[in-house]
Amino acid sequence: MNVTAEQLEALKHGLPVPVDVEHEECVLILKETYDEMRQLLEDPRHAYSAVLKAWDKDGSPEDSQLYAE
Repeated sequence: MNVTAEQLEALKHGLPVPVDVEHEECVLILKETYDEMRQLLEDPRHAYSAVLKAWDKDGSPEDSQLYAE
């Protein structure tokens, strides 16, 4: 499978690239992204820190500390 320069750039920025495989809608992602997502799905405890990081990014540090205790 060949990807365009634009698709490769999207992958490098962590974005999914839509592709059609025998009339099935699929997406390409980097293996690193896949591995991270798989870990989150297999063990939800890993999702906790990701949620806190996202919350801190858009919220306040005190918000995450409240739930971390």
